[in-house]
Amino acid sequence: PSAGGPIRVLVDPVFAQRCSPVQFMGPARYTRAPATVAQLLAGGPIDVVAISHSHYDHLCVPTLSALIAAADAQHPLPHFAVPLGLASFMRSLGVPADHITELDWWGRARLTFAAPAAQPPAPARELLMTCTPAQHFSGRGLFDRDTTLWAGWAMDSLEGGANVYFAGDSGFRAVPGDISREEEEKLPHCPAFSEIGDVLGPFDLAMIPIGAYLPRSCMSVIHMAPHEAVAVHKMVQSRKSLGIHWGVFRLTPEDVLEPRVLLEREAKAQGLQPDEFVTTAIGATLYADAATRQRKA
Repeated sequence: PSAGGPIRVLVDPVFAQRCSPVQFMGPARYTRAPATVAQLLAGGPIDVVAISHSHYDHLCVPTLSALIAAADAQHPLPHFAVPLGLASFMRSLGVPADHITELDWWGRARLTFAAPAAQPPAPARELLMTCTPAQHFSGRGLFDRDTTLWAGWAMDSLEGGANVYFAGDSGFRAVPGDISREEEEKLPHCPAFSEIGDVLGPFDLAMIPIGAYLPRSCMSVIHMAPHEAVAVHKMVQSRKSLGIHWGVFRLTPEDVLEPRVLLEREAKAQGLQPDEFVTTAIGATLYADAATRQRKA
């Protein structure tokens, strides 16, 4: 939370049954959505919706439309943080321009929200959003590939609150095929993660993708495997990490639950503490403490 109270952020919310242009065909959920938008809002208003890129399994129009339609006096319209090129898409869904922040990599915006009514009055809540680099691509159709940016988000609630990193979708290195781990580690990797840790870390919590990595010859450049996610956890200087991007849609040949098993194995093999990099059931709650730290400029 910030000094004025908690800030509620949704990242890449997808509550639809399919990640597809239409809901009668396309990849269907392996795991049921943990809640409806109405049930989610019953817990209180959402302050920010952060989108990483335009792919259907990350930018879900039915979910965003439901959030927009639900806006009222009790549940104000969220602020939408999007990478470069997606502001016009959000406006096409009916989001006013003053509720959209569009950023390039390393761009920053300080968002301010009124504190809930309290006696005595609480200070405004603030969230510093930084758009972070990722190794991926974008597109929703045949003719818009890479016309909008893909990104992650660093979210710092300032004034002693939490510092959180959401990696979005990203590869780590390009692997030419089935090669040994020793050979793989000789290949260059994306430098962005060390830069993110050095500039914006350490983080109290990082959300790092661990699934959709096979076959490695074509997927490694855009989706990291569990052992690479552990390396990213270390590079971004996260105190606690959550494995994401697995268990909901089966997008690639590996078993839908395999990423969870491999992550547990890799975390142990690479010397992490038992609760340092974890996965949870879809819809479960994970608690992470905010550490006292010296903030970077």
